[in-house]
Formats: sequence, C-alpha cells, structure tokens
Amino acid sequence: MTKMTAKVVRTGHLFAFLLILMSMLTGLVTSGSSVVTAAANIRPTYQTDANGTYPTNSWQVTGQQNVINQRGGDQVSGWDNNTKWNGDATDTTNSYLKFGDPNNPDYQIRKYAKETNTPGLYDVYLNVKGNTQQNVKPVDIVLVVDMSGSMESNSRGTNRADAVRTGVKNFLTSIQNAGLGDYVNVGLIGFSSPGYIGGNSGYISVELGKLGKAGNADQQKAINNALSPKFQGGTYTQIGLRQGSAMLNADTSGNKKMMILLTDGVPTFSDKVKNSEWINGTLYGTNFGSSRDEPGNTARLRWPYTDNSGNRIYDTWPATLGEAKIAKDSGNEVHALGIQLADDGYYMTKEKIRKNMQLITSSPDLYEDADSADAVEAYLKNQAKDIIKKFNTVADGTITDPIGTQFQYANNQATVTSVGKQTVPASELPSAAIQDGQLTVNHMNLGRDQEVQIHYQERINTESNNFVPDKWYQMNGETTLTPNGDDPSNKVDFGIPSAKAPGTKLTINKVWNMLPNDNKIPDSIDFTVNRGNTTDNNAWTQATGSLSKTQNWTGTFDKLSHNNSNVYLPKFNNHGQDFTYNLSEDNVAGFSSSINQVLNNFTITNNELGLAVQKFDSGGNILTGSQFTLVKDTDNWQATDSSFTPESINGNDNPIPIKPGYYELKESTAPVGYSLDASTIKFQVTENGQWLDQQGTPIRNNTLPSSDGFYVNNQNGNDILTYAKHDNIKPFTLTVNKIDKVTNQSVKGAEFQLTNSDTNQTIQPDESGDTATFTFNNLQPGNYVLSETKAPTDYAPLSSGINFSIDNTGKVTIPDGYDSNSELTAGNSNNTISLTVPDTPTSGQLPATGGPGITIILVTGLIIMITTAAGIIFISRRRWEV
Repeated sequence: MTKMTAKVVRTGHLFAFLLILMSMLTGLVTSGSSVVTAAANIRPTYQTDANGTYPTNSWQVTGQQNVINQRGGDQVSGWDNNTKWNGDATDTTNSYLKFGDPNNPDYQIRKYAKETNTPGLYDVYLNVKGNTQQNVKPVDIVLVVDMSGSMESNSRGTNRADAVRTGVKNFLTSIQNAGLGDYVNVGLIGFSSPGYIGGNSGYISVELGKLGKAGNADQQKAINNALSPKFQGGTYTQIGLRQGSAMLNADTSGNKKMMILLTDGVPTFSDKVKNSEWINGTLYGTNFGSSRDEPGNTARLRWPYTDNSGNRIYDTWPATLGEAKIAKDSGNEVHALGIQLADDGYYMTKEKIRKNMQLITSSPDLYEDADSADAVEAYLKNQAKDIIKKFNTVADGTITDPIGTQFQYANNQATVTSVGKQTVPASELPSAAIQDGQLTVNHMNLGRDQEVQIHYQERINTESNNFVPDKWYQMNGETTLTPNGDDPSNKVDFGIPSAKAPGTKLTINKVWNMLPNDNKIPDSIDFTVNRGNTTDNNAWTQATGSLSKTQNWTGTFDKLSHNNSNVYLPKFNNHGQDFTYNLSEDNVAGFSSSINQVLNNFTITNNELGLAVQKFDSGGNILTGSQFTLVKDTDNWQATDSSFTPESINGNDNPIPIKPGYYELKESTAPVGYSLDASTIKFQVTENGQWLDQQGTPIRNNTLPSSDGFYVNNQNGNDILTYAKHDNIKPFTLTVNKIDKVTNQSVKGAEFQLTNSDTNQTIQPDESGDTATFTFNNLQPGNYVLSETKAPTDYAPLSSGINFSIDNTGKVTIPDGYDSNSELTAGNSNNTISLTVPDTPTSGQLPATGGPGITIILVTGLIIMITTAAGIIFISRRRWEV
C-alpha cells in the first residue's frame, strides 16, 4: 500500500510473533531424537543410617571431611570412580551426570559443595552444559515481504524497509553462527504492484523460487541483494501469498513449513474474483481471473461487481483472504506481522483491518502488530534466537533448588556465569533468584559447548535446637533441571551434597568439701551450661545436666537437656565462630560452689556451709566452756520453725552444717567466770549460700572483728559464718579474814581499806564495826593495795599494804606468805578472792588466861623439853656403842 498515513504499531506483539515461531518449531525434533527423558535419567541414590543421609556414590573435596558430594556418571557406564578432586570451580570435567550418548551427551549437570575458610559456610555450584540436538529435521521458512513504497522512509522518519533488510540479514547470520545453517531452509518472496519490483510479474523470488540453506553464503547474499532495491509501488498481498505458498509446496521433504507475511497495510491490488463463498460471516474468493482490481491507495473498489457465485465484491479483501486460505489448506502455517497499521481512510477502521490480518493467519494468535521500524528489526532478531533455542538441548530450561532443612542461605544472592567454550552472551544468561527458601533459575538456553555455572552460599544451621553434630544433613531438597520448557514433565535430578559440623564435649567433675564429721551429701546434683556466641534469637543459651553418686561424681557430656528435650553441643555457630560454654551449678542447699574451667573441662567444688561461735576474753584470748543454741524461724523471723530441732553449738568447737533459712543464735551457757549474754543474734542464709544480717546486708567481713559480730571464716575451703563474742570477766568479791599470827584465831578490831592502784580509787569494805571479816565487792581486773588502817588492840598493824592484781582472764596474783584463794564462779554471782591477813601480838605483854599468849609459852616449853630428851638419848647410845 502506498501513501499510507499515521500508521500505529504495538511492540508487545513482536514478542508474541517470537512465541509463534517457537511453537511452530516444536516439531523440529524427530521421534528418534536423542534428547533424553526422565525415563533415561541416571538418578542419584542416597543412604540413610546412624550417620545421617548422604550420597551412596560420593566424592569429597581433597582435605575436607565435612562435605560429601554426588559422583558423576551416565546411564550406560554407571558411576565414575572419581572419589576426590580439589573442587576448583573452573574445572568443567569432573563429576558430571551425563544424559543421552555418553560420548556426546545431550546435556550434562553437576552440583557440588565446598566448605570455605569459614567453618560451616559452603560454596554451592550448579553446572549445566548444553548441546545441539541430534537427528533433527530442518524447517522451511519463507519470508513474504511487502516491498511497496510505503515501507520506505516517510516524513515521520520511519524506515521500515531498512528495518526489514537489517533484520533479515541478522536473522540469517545468527542461525549460521549457531551452527544451524544446515537445519533451516529460507526463502524470500518480495511483493509490490506490477511494473515495480521484479518486473511486470509484480513479485520477486530468490534462486528461481527455491528454498536454500540459511547457512549457505550464496543464499544469504541472494536474499540480502533481493531486498536491497528501493521499495516502491502498491501492495499486492495476494500475489505474495500465492508465490510464498508455491515456494514451500515445491519442497516435498516433509519438513515443517512456515510462511511469515510482513506488511504495513491493506492490499491495494488483487486478482478479480470469479467465484467466492461465505465462511463464518466472511467472504473468501475461491477462483480468480487474470485481470486485477487496482483501487489505488485503498482496498475499496471504485466499481464493485458481482462474481459468478452471485456475491458482491466491494474491495480487495475477498481475493487476499481467499489466497491465504488456499495456502493454509495446502499445509503451510501462515503468520503475519502488521507494521504500523492505520485506518483505510473512511472505508475501514484499523481494528477491522487487524481482524482481516488475523484471518490471513492459520490462527488469530499467529498475528502480531509492530509499532516501529526498530520493533520489526528486533522481531526478526528474536525469531532467529528462538529458532536456535529450539535446536538446543536445553531450551527455556529451569532449575529448582530448595534449601535443606538444616541449612540457611548466607544471603539471597546467586550468580550466573558462562563457563563453556562457547560464551553465552550476558544478555542471554538465565535469571537466578533466591526467594522463599528456594533457588530458581529460569530461561536457560544452551547449545553446543555452552555451559553456565550458578553459585551461591549456604550455612549449616548449628543453632537449631535439633542439630546433631557429626551427622550428615542434605544441603538441599530435591534439585531438578527441566531442560525443555515445552515439556515440564521431563525433569532430571542433580546430586544433592550433604554436610556435617563437629560437636564438642564437656567433662565435668564434682568435688564435695565437707565439714568435719559430716558426710550428708545429695544423691545427685544439677548443673546449668550457658552457651555464648549465639546469633539466632531462637537458639538455646542454657541447658542442664546432672551428676550423681553412681557416676562417682564425674561425667563427659555431648548433649544436655533444654525444655525437656535433648540438645547437642556444636563446636561453632551459624557464622563459623566457636561457641563458648560456661558452667553454673544449681544451688545445693547448705553449700557454696566454685567452678574451675580449663578449656571444656570443669571442676565443681561444693563447699559445705557452716556456723561456728568463737568466745574471747577482753584480751582476745580464747574462752572455753561456752554454749549457744541455734533456732530456725520462718521467713523474716516471723515465728519459730517448729520443723527444726534447735541445735547446740559449743564455743570454739568444730562448725556445724547449716542450710538456707532465717536463724536466731543465743548463748545458753557462759564460760565459768563470765556472765551469760541473754541477747539474740539474728541472721539469714540465702539459697545461693550468701550470708545476710538482720537488716539484709551481706556479711562480707572475713577478718575477726574486734567487737562482737559476724565474720566469714574460710576453713579448708568451707565458708564458716562465725559469730565472735568478746566477754569481760565477771567482777570479783574480795573477802579479807583477820587472824592472830600465832594462834591463827580470828581477831576483831582491825580496819582495812582497798586502793585501786590504776585509778587511785579507795574502796571501803561492806562491813563496819567489830568484825574479823571484811568484804570488798565488784572488783574489776586491775592492781590493788590492801592496807590495814587500824590494828586490833594489843596487835601491831601491817607494816605495809598487800599488793595484788586481777588480770583480764581472772587470774589473781597475791604475794607469797599470805593464805589466799581465788575462784571463777558459774552463773551470775561474782568471782571470789579470799585473803587471810595475820597480825602479830604486841611484844612483852602477858596474854590473858585463855588468851593466845599462853599458847605460845606452852608451845615453846614443849619444844625445849623435846630437844633436851633427844640429846640425852643420843649421848647414851654413844656410850653403849663404845
């Protein structure tokens, strides 16, 4: 059509044309094709046992023990014998699963994992190699091109002719470069009005109307040259369809036959219709005359006519549609591309024209619009790509690769790289995306020597509570390749790698440090392990275990209990960092604990808590003989705990064991010479072995206090809460007895006073008047002088005072020569000192009868008599002996 105005085209339909051509090409592969199906799948197998799940036929990366991969092989030879290689990602020879002829596989796949320098982080690689299908039939394609003048440049700068020229040239080159030049036969029919292109016939043909191989240089040159002249003239679509069908029908090989009509408008030329028929409301010409209808720049005839069938012919469409029907009825698949369609003046709308163009094609979906010259060029380029893809063994292939249940993606990034001898252009690489726990690869098209490698990273999830160390876990779910998007039922399986991660063990020993004469320990104890360096908020951080007497208080643990389930002890976390394991013991009543850790070896020492009392005198000397009573109360000393039997504690004796609770301590027996303290001392022992005073303040003092109070006294590792009590000696009562030095009889009439040498205080006796006994009360330790201020009548007074002392321990020191006695008393009465003070009678005075003087005379006389008698006896004996 010439002089067309405002032609509108839509790009989206160009791609649909691509799909049309793809669908036509589904018949390219014969029934004898070597493209394998699932039935010919060499399917990996896996073994599940106590060690986990892993490939039955496996290989490992040299030097790596924590990942295992599926070996390569094929359906004919079976599994290869390669059990180790270095896992270099650039290696494109090892461990492939081959499908089809082992010597020339249709496609090859490989999946393997390799641990990185970060423990538990793995590189995962999937490789897919393509090939060219074998035993295929060629396809015959005729391009029927509108070469009318309206295809050339116009005032709007659109040059559809150049777009067609470039598109066809690239179409042929692409097929040749893909190695498919011998499998695609191409012909060209260019049409215009009579007298322009190709002479009076109104069309041109290439190589005498024959198809030629797309890879043949002469054929390519001939087609390109045929399109090189300037497009001009009108639009004789009918003749293009007729000649295109004739070119396809001339080949009787049985190849798939396809005609693509490329035109920018309505037919402005057609043969006159002699006969016609109505089909579904549309008039189709069935027989044509030798003369033509030439309405000019429109399809509308100036002078409509009635054909032999009695049908009225108003435009060129019945002849054009009838010719297309004849072509389709002969077995040719007709496609059409409408380039910038526009209204046919006031006669026919663009939408009506589009419907007629659809009637030209074998089915409405085989028609598309093009909205620009560039779109025409791009369309033809895509046709070539799709033809090539249909010859590839991997055509619009997909991979599905779900993550394993014990693994997680390191990130959501997956890279696709061309690694084959024949590079896959970046624009044609498949897409790869990780989403919702699955890697999906789409739009994979691979021919001979083309290979892509998909890479991503995943981590083993050691922080899940059901993880078991040193157990093989499959790194992925079922991973499949669908090599041909047109046959989704045909899938082949990649081998699934398995990985594992090491665990650790904790060795725990229990030592009981008991108080003397006590062996009451529990049958078992619980302990808590705290795990650090977790990265998952749901990962366990605390787990428990136990030790018992029957284990001799020692054990090695590779699992513990968490929420009533077993959890294991992996070595590292999800980021490859070592976990830290620390131990804390659940409180054992009446014990404090200390834990010594060397790496993962722990020693728990339970030190029994004890209570002791120490009694000191005011000088800090230990006092014996005291006794205290321990009473247990309910919370906060509200009442006496009737379930507790009060215990007696001897001062300065071995400590007694004590359990958590509220207690009262009271002195029940004081040392002899000391007063009983009736005050009550309150304290608390907490569940974790802490000591608190009555106000709830921790008792941390660990040195003996100088005044009454508690301190923590560590004895052989045992914390002993010790109450130190400092007591003063009770006061003394001094009793002075006055006697006659000669007769030892009591003598009345003397007077005494006592002076404290330290304070110069004078103390008077309690007695006064005529008495021989004097009492001085409440004497405290110190130095004293007892002075006789008045002697009895006829007696000489003491020439000097009697110095004596009382020390802080109650020891009384009195000068020699005096009859004295001191005693420390029990109870609340004073300690006692008794002192006898003799007086000498005055010299020369005869004593009164009955008085003490006569006694002295009698005694002296008796002594003289005894001495004299002894001398006589001695003399007599000597004489006899002579």
